[in-house]
Amino acid sequence: MDIPEKNRHKLLSPEIAFGRIGRGDTVFISSGCAEPQHLVRELIKSSDRLAGNEIIHILSLGPAGELGRYDAEKLRLNSIFVGEKSRKAIEAGRADYTPAFLSEIPRMIRSGSMKIDVALIQVAPPDPDGYCNLGISVEVIKPAAEAARYVIAQINPRMPWTYGDTAIHLDRLDALVPMEEPLIEYLADPPNDRAVAI
Repeated sequence: MDIPEKNRHKLLSPEIAFGRIGRGDTVFISSGCAEPQHLVRELIKSSDRLAGNEIIHILSLGPAGELGRYDAEKLRLNSIFVGEKSRKAIEAGRADYTPAFLSEIPRMIRSGSMKIDVALIQVAPPDPDGYCNLGISVEVIKPAAEAARYVIAQINPRMPWTYGDTAIHLDRLDALVPMEEPLIEYLADPPNDRAVAI
């Protein structure tokens, strides 16, 4: 992976990168098929030293949705949309649900009404100018990364480069954790009787 010399000091092990997350920090995790699965697994591993950390997640398709199974005094999941993976934890009171229109979330982040201390994101490797790409899920990830004081980026060569307002420069990223893994694939279940009735 070609990281410019001035940014190579940001290539960190997950242990060091996650050691900079403080107790009580609010952590945003990229959602949908762009969820940084490796970073989520590392967050769970480091949870023993955390306490009072709120995890903001838009829609859980991967391991982030299962954070509601862990000690809510350490990591408490707050989903903006209730997905299959977070539903049981929310119903049991081990996780929270904050309803919001997707179109309003960037404004909430920029205004500070949705506070984000740390952002865990997944990006494509940088281009020759040092820009990474947010790839397949950019709904609120860019404002979250811009608002966070500390950004950990999983650099995954399987993340495709997409066009539009989807680039973020290495200078804006604080920790780089290279990890190639398959992206989450969304496969819709056939509608059940309840869905058909609705």
